Amino acid sequence: MSPIDNLFRKYWNQHTEMLEQGYKPLEVAAVLMVQALTIYKTVLNADEYQKIVDGMSDRRDEIKPLPPIEKINLQ
Repeated sequence: MSPIDNLFRKYWNQHTEMLEQGYKPLEVAAVLMVQALTIYKTVLNADEYQKIVDGMSDRRDEIKPLPPIEKINLQ
């Protein structure tokens, strides 16, 4: 497993646990998004940050919804 796959699994498990504890999906997603944007804003210069945010917006229609949780195998 690659380091990025390992990191993905760790975060997936963590936010899945939050959902199981009763947090609402939009609450979890909002926290993840704000944290990601905060990291980008911290490590990128203003132009790079703007490009990342614009890139996310430009690709918003390419994002697919998750399949039902029981169909996702991340173990």
